[in-house]
Amino acid sequence: MYSKEKLLEMLSSEKASIRYDACEWIRVSQESSPHIITALKKATYDTDKVVAERAAYALQADVHHQMAIKMGVVEPDKQDQSTNKSALANSKTKGLYNHFPYAQVLAIIFCLLVIFLIRYYSIIKNYMPSIVMIILVAVLIEVVAFPVWLYISRETIKKIIKIQRTQTTLINALPSEGLVEVSGMAGQKNLETPINKSPCVFWQLEVQEFITEEHWSHKGGYSVDTSWKTVYIKTSNEPFEINDDSGYIFIQPEHADIILDNHKYICDLDTQALNTLQKMGIKTTNIDGTKKDLVVYERIISPEKRVHVIGEIQPNKGYKSIVGQMIFDQNEREVVDKLKKELKVKALIVLLITIFCTCTLILSFKFHWRK
Repeated sequence: MYSKEKLLEMLSSEKASIRYDACEWIRVSQESSPHIITALKKATYDTDKVVAERAAYALQADVHHQMAIKMGVVEPDKQDQSTNKSALANSKTKGLYNHFPYAQVLAIIFCLLVIFLIRYYSIIKNYMPSIVMIILVAVLIEVVAFPVWLYISRETIKKIIKIQRTQTTLINALPSEGLVEVSGMAGQKNLETPINKSPCVFWQLEVQEFITEEHWSHKGGYSVDTSWKTVYIKTSNEPFEINDDSGYIFIQPEHADIILDNHKYICDLDTQALNTLQKMGIKTTNIDGTKKDLVVYERIISPEKRVHVIGEIQPNKGYKSIVGQMIFDQNEREVVDKLKKELKVKALIVLLITIFCTCTLILSFKFHWRK
């Protein structure tokens, strides 16, 4: 846990992610002060809406709410309306703009299009069949592309919802059961990574192979496709400890989704590394005896590294542990931003494929009608 002075310094940082972290640490802190309340009040008007929202949540924590009452900022037993103003404003606009950030721009374009159609209807009516066709194509894209995107993105969407809806809880205040989120420092070294022998409390090993595939082209002759493909992935199953100064708890990581930024990329594999991979059942040579093109990613949670865990509480022989569903070593905002980028990439791919297929279908129909 950071000191009060350090948290106040973090709140004035130029980086939004650091200000966000400060709000989270203050929210779960057991101590408050007039300086902290003043800084949080100022943070509720932060230019970054996510930081402003987190500052508002931090002010709602009991220890800070009581301090605000002592300072005369709020009245006893009444919610501080000014504190929640920013969070309330954000929550009203979150739904549409989080899922479709360009809705406002498209609404303006749609209005301009309607005005244009009304103004130049006499000219446009001669091209009405083509306009109807464009509308039908747009409807088809919407009807087909959105369900496909929703299907292939369902796991990513579940992760985003889980992160945003699960609030961080102090370890000593965890319930006896249910879904929880904890944030704290990993314990002392109890493992080593398989290849680099780096000290850690948790590791994930991923091996990728450069694969060349030949196939017959419809234009005649063979074409060659090359790509990196994951051929092996494994994580350590040993429980590890995290603590947040209020207590400690053991994490069972066996079936969790892992999102770790701390990783090492190994492309020049020595003899010892190749032997280790072979013991794991990974083939390191081709049929002709030549060496395969392999790269290794070792993702780790280092000792005393801050980590977030979302999972289910599980009583175990008189003490609690958490069966991890998600484990990540970045703040929530950065993880959600990465997951949203994945959604945008998938949406773009689905949209382009749908447009291509729709245009191909229309052209084939036109060619058939002409015959």
